[in-house]
Amino acid sequence: MYEELNRLKIASLPKFQTWVEVEKGIYFQHYLEHPDGEENGRSTAVQKTKEVTMVYQFKSRERGASARIDKFINDAFTKYQLLELLKLANDKKRYMYVQTVQEAKPPGNSETEAGGDKSTPAVVYRRYALSGEKSFKNLFFDEKPQLLQLLDSFMARSGKFAVKASHTSSYTKRHIVTISLGKVKTNQELMNDLFDLRFVVEGVDLPVNMTFEDVVFVMEDIDCAASVVMARENKPEASRRQRKRLSSSSSEFDKLNLSGLLNVLDGVIDCPGRIVIMTTNHPEKLDPALIRPGRVNKKLMLGYMNSVQVQNKVEYYFATTCSPVQRKTLQGVMDSATPVTPAAVEALCSEHDDIDAVLAAFRQMHHILSPCIIAA
Repeated sequence: MYEELNRLKIASLPKFQTWVEVEKGIYFQHYLEHPDGEENGRSTAVQKTKEVTMVYQFKSRERGASARIDKFINDAFTKYQLLELLKLANDKKRYMYVQTVQEAKPPGNSETEAGGDKSTPAVVYRRYALSGEKSFKNLFFDEKPQLLQLLDSFMARSGKFAVKASHTSSYTKRHIVTISLGKVKTNQELMNDLFDLRFVVEGVDLPVNMTFEDVVFVMEDIDCAASVVMARENKPEASRRQRKRLSSSSSEFDKLNLSGLLNVLDGVIDCPGRIVIMTTNHPEKLDPALIRPGRVNKKLMLGYMNSVQVQNKVEYYFATTCSPVQRKTLQGVMDSATPVTPAAVEALCSEHDDIDAVLAAFRQMHHILSPCIIAA
């Protein structure tokens, strides 16, 4: 709270409809313009939601008045931009950026600014601060050591990732940007989402600029979000139907398709330092071209936990080591029990005070679930 209050400062606004000298020879006033001839927001009619316009006016009688006023406005806006950029630079929090259904004009300082497709509306993001509570320390699965080694090599630019880089970064300091393929309509929109690296955020006046080494792109449940990732029909009719759809209208020509997604993942554009994570519940339904070796560096199957993983998770939560008797008990329960998920283990650890209580709960869970499995 103190840190947030410390960023605030006292400022005063000029009175409404009062000319104030903001710089020698330059005067400013602002007022509200109400519809239907209302004044000062007063109306004898029934109060309804109406559009109100804030009007800002400048005047000067000095030589070159127009140029002086333009310079004052540009200087003030530049100073404001610097203050906002400084605020963003001093913000050490990590955020998760989530796409909304809103759209905005493409971010840029002018209509002719290079970079990005100005004809495509920019996606508006909502962001949420991330905590440091979730980490690999409380995540347990068989391929965890190999995954951490892969990430370490990637961030340190060693081994097969030995490429030039201006700096190295810890993956724990990256922001998360979620890309929902279901909200992406065209290939160009997807290109903008993953390459522009300028994020229009609700409540933030200026676009947030980042690099590939600042973010992790996450595409969750891609098998549910879009049909373009599914295995293609191996029939000539499928190609003919696709060509017919593309030729039916110009708007369909750039419609998001598998080719556009593959081009974004590993096309001709170089993306050093970029991390993309895709999740799915049905990898067997995905097109082989999407998950072929070389395009996807690492595949992980996060399924049920075995006895070693459960032991590690329980020991982590209770900050102690299982005794030989407890390990043997856990092994026996897991060998004969119904497969258990990480969420179920975490719930048991939250509900009980020690390892023995958790083991007793495991036995009780097996006792309850076993008849259901036999009946099935």
